[in-house]
Amino acid sequence: MPDESLANDPTATNTCGVCQTTYMSVAGTFLPQWKCSLCGSPVCRLCWRRGKRECAAHAEPAAAAGTAGGPAAAEEPKPLPAGAITRTGAKELEHAFVGRLQRNVHALYGIFSPLENRWFDADEKNRESHILDPGQEAVRRAVNQYVTRGHKRVFEEMPTNKAFLCEVFTRELLGGKTPRVIVLGLSVNPVDEHVRDGGSARKCSYQELIDAMSPWVHHPQVFYYVSAFSATGWSDEAKSRASNSGNALVCLVEYRDRSWILHPAPDQRWGDSLRMFDLNSSEELVGRVSEFIEGHTFELLMDQMTDRYVAGSLGVDPIQVRKAFEAMPAKDKFVRLLPGNEARLVRDYGQGADVTE
Repeated sequence: MPDESLANDPTATNTCGVCQTTYMSVAGTFLPQWKCSLCGSPVCRLCWRRGKRECAAHAEPAAAAGTAGGPAAAEEPKPLPAGAITRTGAKELEHAFVGRLQRNVHALYGIFSPLENRWFDADEKNRESHILDPGQEAVRRAVNQYVTRGHKRVFEEMPTNKAFLCEVFTRELLGGKTPRVIVLGLSVNPVDEHVRDGGSARKCSYQELIDAMSPWVHHPQVFYYVSAFSATGWSDEAKSRASNSGNALVCLVEYRDRSWILHPAPDQRWGDSLRMFDLNSSEELVGRVSEFIEGHTFELLMDQMTDRYVAGSLGVDPIQVRKAFEAMPAKDKFVRLLPGNEARLVRDYGQGADVTE
């Protein structure tokens, strides 16, 4: 039986956030999972069964002004600056980043630890992977702070700064696991701007990179490979100041011109390990290299189209560019590959052709 005398007490833990009814007992009326998805206020059994899952403060109005009977109208989005990424676009890129990194890491047979100067098996028996959502609470707080209506819609459109973590371990005699190498993928987004403005063109800062990494990179006996992605891009300061440590290598990742761009902090310890952070598929890379060559005919004619030149221009792994080079002669009969320590594409006019024509 509800106690109406307590119905207006917002501090009562046995008050339903939807109907504002306060019950004498929580037994059978509230369950831990019955709560508002945005603020966590409790929802009573009756409201939950009626499909009411958001509290009164965050529920969508039944109809917006001027649209009787229609869905709730969200706030008018503000015009975004040139080059801005919408929050829905950032969420899609975050999802793609995590998914592609997971695919690459799970394809590894082994992984090298510069800390111990040895390889470790990285098959599914010797690794554990998790996709985590450490930024969800920060997004909820921003939604509650900046949004006056349409809370649920905005929250569902938001990137939540997800993290991918893969721990490669060895097993001890008694069955215990000792972590040796951790591959960490971090998504970093300007949350407040995405919530408040619907999108952002602001590039993430060096401090945001440090804040994102610090909760994860803390075990001195484990080697970390860190890939940090920002859908809006990284500031010049972040790219220049991102640095490695004795037990961590850091690579910043951006997405532009339909391609994943890598900015690894320079270090000879990368070796072949950087390849796992190249998120472009072989087909995408061949397409990009082909477009690059079409737009740089002068370099091709001057025999300057090397794998290192293209890799530096596109921000991808030279080994992957070389694979794309190998596929180019089949796509263009006037292009020939000259192998060597530095692979090179040159113009091939055919045997006996008059190159002066």
